[in-house]
Amino acid sequence: MTAPTVKGRTRFITLADLDGRSRAARNARDIAAAMTADLGGEQNLTEAQRQLIRRAATLGSLIEDFEARFLAGAQLDDLPKYLSAITTQRHVLSLLGLERRARDARPDIQKFLAAMPDKARSAT
Repeated sequence: MTAPTVKGRTRFITLADLDGRSRAARNARDIAAAMTADLGGEQNLTEAQRQLIRRAATLGSLIEDFEARFLAGAQLDDLPKYLSAITTQRHVLSLLGLERRARDARPDIQKFLAAMPDKARSAT
């Protein structure tokens, strides 16, 4: 992609300059919206967090594209780029507060019994 010029000078473009209808743009926008919600909504974000969310979402969209192509049978010739994107996204997400959260993995007998089909429940 060549940068546009105005009166012979290079003009920077931003995401706002893009039309936003491509699958990649929609996917990145959806990822960014989910991350924004996870962090408490737009009103609770600093500009730095907004910037990091845009970077993480763009990387997420790129990573998903790599993965979909690979799973569809395409040859992944750019494996180092894929792995680099994953590593970079992980760093960006850690700056946003990505954290490992412990969850209660103990079985809940009531939920287990409720999920059983009626026939199996009556046999017990």
